[in-house]
Amino acid sequence: MAKQVSHLELAHLCSRVYDARGPEVRSRHETDVLIEDRGDVIILAVRGTEWSNAWPRNWSWEGLSNLRDVARDLWFFPWKDPVSRTWVHSGFGWSALTWFRRYRTTLQKTNTRYIVTGHSLGAAIAPQLARMMKLHGWQIDEVVLFGEPGGHYWGSRDNYAALNIPTTSYRTRWDWIQAAGYGRTVPRTILETEGLGPRESHQIEAYVESMAAQELVTA
Repeated sequence: MAKQVSHLELAHLCSRVYDARGPEVRSRHETDVLIEDRGDVIILAVRGTEWSNAWPRNWSWEGLSNLRDVARDLWFFPWKDPVSRTWVHSGFGWSALTWFRRYRTTLQKTNTRYIVTGHSLGAAIAPQLARMMKLHGWQIDEVVLFGEPGGHYWGSRDNYAALNIPTTSYRTRWDWIQAAGYGRTVPRTILETEGLGPRESHQIEAYVESMAAQELVTA
């Protein structure tokens, strides 16, 4: 029997991808995905927006790279995904498609299970990537999202729901992301954060701490 991966473990991976380097991270046009092979399941953790060094705050190559993350968040006009033929947020859908086209031949398919997760921008890209993989024959066991902005337009969310991928989308109660975007993947599961404002509540560290506290209460 496959060992279950806790959502707290996935939150930790979403935190780790912000700083991870090396062969376990595969990138395409600044879409970074941490790939962790646990033998019975492979986890894909998609990095969120890295805005702390974004130009013009920091004139550097890293700053310019961070600016591309911000641009994808703002590139919100509807775009028709050529895989599902539904309309999605162009920045999120295009990022998923370009990453998928670059790495699809390297992703194991036969007798392989996947979990796809992400935070913030990564939480918006993750369901689009999972949908593309599912439609091309990969087995997606679960999608887990932290602080997801809306990225589905018109029939896109129904198209995703028809794929029957078990999906959980967490949001801390005061996370400012609740006002961002249109058409979230599934209804939110609300987490509590004590003494944090909207900005701090959006950080992946807040999700990790809140979920860890929740696990202690329910243990």
